[in-house]
Amino acid sequence: AATMVEARPTSSAPSQSSGDVVLAIVSEKTGYPADMLSLEMEMEAELGIDSIKQVEILAALQAKYPGAP
Repeated sequence: AATMVEARPTSSAPSQSSGDVVLAIVSEKTGYPADMLSLEMEMEAELGIDSIKQVEILAALQAKYPGAP
């Protein structure tokens, strides 16, 4: 009988943390440099990001993490 071995893809690139992904998406959608953003910032009050841009950011996050709440 043959033994089955499950093939798992390997990646040599380091994976980004979810926080880094969020900051990258906010940076991409707003034009703010990622290094000036932090996860603790309020999008509307501190960055002036309007509700339409917030929806764009949330849509990009949902596309990246389809199963997330």
